[in-house]
Amino acid sequence: MKKLFRLVQFAANLAIIISVLLLTFVVVDRYVISPKAPDQTVAATSATTAPAPKMPDRSLSGTVLPLKDAKWTEGQTTVVLYLSTGCHFCAESTGFYQRLIAEKANKTFKVIAVFPQSVEDGNKYLESHNIKVDQVVSNTLASTGITGTPTLMFVTEGGVVFDAWRGKLDDAGEKEVLERLSRQS
Repeated sequence: MKKLFRLVQFAANLAIIISVLLLTFVVVDRYVISPKAPDQTVAATSATTAPAPKMPDRSLSGTVLPLKDAKWTEGQTTVVLYLSTGCHFCAESTGFYQRLIAEKANKTFKVIAVFPQSVEDGNKYLESHNIKVDQVVSNTLASTGITGTPTLMFVTEGGVVFDAWRGKLDDAGEKEVLERLSRQS
């Protein structure tokens, strides 16, 4: 009987160790190695923000943005900014967004800001950073295929993406966006 008790105890301890190892692997895989697309709550943290690419992100090209409240303008490029009020990369990029908006004085394009938070919170955020856009929309990031903020896109009428950049842009990335915008407008 004592031998059976030790065998059961050994099996239980082994099962606990295996369970802890599997749980650790799942947590590390899910949150460290390959984080999933963020939902509205997770998107507000800066940890989900993708690093800035060196080239435009072609993975979104041809995608139709499912923004039911967006007002697209025929024959005009629309710049769509995916931002989050809690994203420090978005806050660090506000100077660039102000320069981008200043380009509207010389060009013809529209700017829509999309937030996972409410339209009211988005408007307050933009006001506090002195960024004036044509429209603010509230939409979850996951529903549009966006994996992090900030994300900047050039969109045609009807909401079709033709250029996109993810993450905080460096000086060269900002220059590229402004040059491409001047060619589009």
